[in-house]
Amino acid sequence: MLSIAITGANGQLGQSFRATAPLFPGLELKYFNRTEFDVTNQTVVQEAMDFYRFDYLINCAAYTNVVGAESNIEAANLLNGVAVGYLAQAAQKNKTHLVQISTDYVFDGNKLEPYRPTDLTNPLNVYGQSKLLGEQLVAQYCDRFSVIRTSWVYSEYGSNFYTKIKSRADQGQTLWITDEYIGTPTYSPDLAEHILSGISKDNLPLGISHFAGKDVMTWFDLARKLLPGADIRVAPKETPPLLVNRPKNSALAR
Repeated sequence: MLSIAITGANGQLGQSFRATAPLFPGLELKYFNRTEFDVTNQTVVQEAMDFYRFDYLINCAAYTNVVGAESNIEAANLLNGVAVGYLAQAAQKNKTHLVQISTDYVFDGNKLEPYRPTDLTNPLNVYGQSKLLGEQLVAQYCDRFSVIRTSWVYSEYGSNFYTKIKSRADQGQTLWITDEYIGTPTYSPDLAEHILSGISKDNLPLGISHFAGKDVMTWFDLARKLLPGADIRVAPKETPPLLVNRPKNSALAR
């Protein structure tokens, strides 16, 4: 039976793995929150990896506050970049297959079509830069790895676009949602199932790949899809200065 570590187990994707795991009885998943496995502590990372000797490590620990990253550059780079380097070095030493979750925000959004894994990266914000650093460190330290970029992840778990707008809608609020950006919204349990299926079948893509929803849409479109009965309206166009620069098109092609 393959042994799999899940870091960041209390987050949205970590909870999605818990929900999806029963579909894969041949896999043994062990979940770690930050107090149990602090990925930002290199000594802890190396000792844990030496002790457990997992077949796979799926890193769900991440700094995901895109706006907050702009004023917390060091924290974003530590969790999304430097810590990933620690995991990559430990994975290489123990012959563990590292699965790193990355983002559509490594792109600048100037392309007219969905981005492919081979397209050039050019992140516009600190969050995207920190996630790109993580990608680069994985490739630097690991011989066998899977970096999976995804887009606009949502679910009923944790804090994300869906749970935030649902809370406001449940309170009877009008939802003002932007239609200025396009992406490929991804249901978090679908991403978890994609990864576990790839591991169980031994065909998880190596190197950099994309996994995202099949439909290209705006945040406004997604809100209407998720909450068809809510009062949802197009938000006024954003005007400078913006809190953070975001790619206008971050749709991903698989």
